[in-house]
Amino acid sequence: MEDFIAWPIWIAIYLFFGGLSAGAFAVAAFSDLYGGEKYRHFARIAAYIAPVPIILGLILLIYDLGMPYTFWKLMVYPNPSSVMSIGVFLLGIYTPVCIVYAYLLWARQNEPYKKPEGLQNFLAWGGIALANMVAVYTALLLQQAAVNVIWATSILPVLFVVSGFSTGIAITTLVACYTAPEDSHEAINTWSKCDFFLNGTKLIVVALMIMAWAWAPGGEVAMRNVVLGGYAVTFWVGFVLLGLVAPFRIAWIEMQGRGTMQLTVIAAVCSLLGGYLLRHVILFAGQMA
Repeated sequence: MEDFIAWPIWIAIYLFFGGLSAGAFAVAAFSDLYGGEKYRHFARIAAYIAPVPIILGLILLIYDLGMPYTFWKLMVYPNPSSVMSIGVFLLGIYTPVCIVYAYLLWARQNEPYKKPEGLQNFLAWGGIALANMVAVYTALLLQQAAVNVIWATSILPVLFVVSGFSTGIAITTLVACYTAPEDSHEAINTWSKCDFFLNGTKLIVVALMIMAWAWAPGGEVAMRNVVLGGYAVTFWVGFVLLGLVAPFRIAWIEMQGRGTMQLTVIAAVCSLLGGYLLRHVILFAGQMA
């Protein structure tokens, strides 16, 4: 069975980290641009988080490629016909943007709040655009190598983008709950409401993806490997039930004013688990197909 696995678990983690970083940066930038004083702590937490997973993901990618001393060539000499080459070049721009933006928020944390302007405003909007491209790239990487119907579906980039932003909200909320619960209370509630709609969107997209698999030529491969076969338990219990339905239900409870900090933490952990399991199932089920 291992003979069929060209991309091991490190690549699943790399895909997860890419979406996680993109989501965290989007949370930081939008909180900074529109949140005002009450969202400053939450924005800083998200900005501090954003560079970490993408740097770790690049380290995992270099390790998996087995060419650490020539990896820099992908950043300097991008190949327009290779999604991985373009993606690594993109990450070479996105990662410094994350670091500089986090530094700007840290450097101005003791200053009176004012709406981002100049370089900070430019990096916020530019970083949002780059974050979207990074989240899309993680799906296009699979689609370029689409030798099976699981990876070939055109709705996969949409699912990866929405999932990435949801995990960004989750990791920021989780850290904020333990480091600055009072200062981030309003931001946590607002972003929990956003995550409610993101999880609802994911449920719809997943349903559309399953229908696309069922109707596509060769779709029985996807149904056998993901929906009904070897990865069915991981997909339905791990991703759909724990990673989607549980956070969706908890967010609904919180929107009715019956939420607690413990429920918020559980929802965040479930969202992170679901975000990883989605990529794990898609990556390995596709290879086994």
